[in-house]
Order: sequence, then structure tokens, then C-alpha cells
Amino acid sequence: MRAALEADAELACINQILILQDACKLFDEGRDHQFLNMAVSLRTLCHSGSSGCLLNAIRERGRVFPSSVQRNFRALDSAACDHFVINHGAEGVQVSPRLELNVATMKPKKFKHWWAEVIVTDERKRQLSRGNIVLAIANNEGGAHFTEHVNEIYDDLARYNGLGLFAMADGSWRSYGLSPVQAILRQISHEFLIGISEWMNSRRPEWTYVVSLPQHTGLAIAPGVSLQFVPA
Repeated sequence: MRAALEADAELACINQILILQDACKLFDEGRDHQFLNMAVSLRTLCHSGSSGCLLNAIRERGRVFPSSVQRNFRALDSAACDHFVINHGAEGVQVSPRLELNVATMKPKKFKHWWAEVIVTDERKRQLSRGNIVLAIANNEGGAHFTEHVNEIYDDLARYNGLGLFAMADGSWRSYGLSPVQAILRQISHEFLIGISEWMNSRRPEWTYVVSLPQHTGLAIAPGVSLQFVPA
């Protein structure tokens, strides 16, 4: 019976990884809503609620995952996030995931530290971890565990320019309601798929995680606008 349960958990984990990978690919091709599927799959794989998570069921919570964080976020005095970049192009200003291919530039973290690591400090010095962001998106926006409780920090980040992004236009700074959460979630998914690839290849040797540059982010603003963090 134990062996059958472990086999079921392994198959479920493989299927969720495939769902996550497909959602990333479709999101990169311009299907905005796929970020919700990314969040729900990550929640299923990583979140230890009352019934545990799939990584725990397959005994892989000790696995190492790469982190894109380059700074000590707990010591920062200003808004910051290393999980996206701001690009200026013909289509305007866009917020995109970093999608590094050189893992040597990323810091290895044991899963429990990776999941709980602070990756966002907002303009009010409040902080969010990967787990906070994944659960906020999956639970209420994705409908995985809908409740009346709202993560206020995440809500400000997603809806009210919680990072304090401003743009120079017509000689003055203006606040833009750009939400970076889709790009941040895509970057979290990128890290996860890199970290789980060794395990996945041991079960499905033909599996590979291929990254292509996203064709969109859905977060463009007017061309010619300069965007940057403005300290609070």
C-alpha cells in the first residue's frame, strides 16, 4: 500500500511539473491568464498545508533550488525586487522576468529556505517571500483556496503600485499602476523548474526545460517613458 501511494505521489508530481512547464510556455507566448495555472501548480507542489505538499510526498523537500536574489532584502531600506527587469523597447516600457540561463549566477538554497526567502520589499518596507506570493495568487486569484482574507502587502503590490514605480513624463514624475506580479511569478517558476530538473530527468529522461525569451509581458506602458524605482 505504501509503495502504491508513493507511486501515485510521484506521478502526480510529474504531471504538475508538466502542467507548470506548459503554463510557462503559453504565458511566454502571450496568454496572460496562464500565470494563474503557474501559481496553482506551484502551490500544489510546494505548499505544506494540512495535507502536506507533493515535494514532501516524494521526499524532495531537501532539494536545492536556485535563487535570483542578489541582495540582503532583510537589511534593505528601500523598495526592491530582483525577480524582474525593466526593459525599454519599441513597444514601450515592459516588466519582464529575468529568466537567467547561467545557473552559476544564482545562489543555491535548500527548498525550505528558498520558499520562505524574502524576494520583495515594498515602499513601506513590508516584505513578501516566494511562498507569500504564490499562495496569494493561487488561493484567491486562481481559486485554489478562496477566502475573505486578503494579503494586504501582496494586494498593494499587485493593484496599487506597492513598489513605488514612477515614470518621468512631460517633465514630472508620475505613478504608474504597473503590476510586476506576473513577471515575478514567472521567475519563481523558472527557478523551480531548474531546481527540479535533475529529479524530473531521472523519471523522464526525455524531459527538458527550454527557455525562450517572452514575446510579451502584458505590462507595457507608453513608448519613450523612463521608468525607475523612486525611494520613499
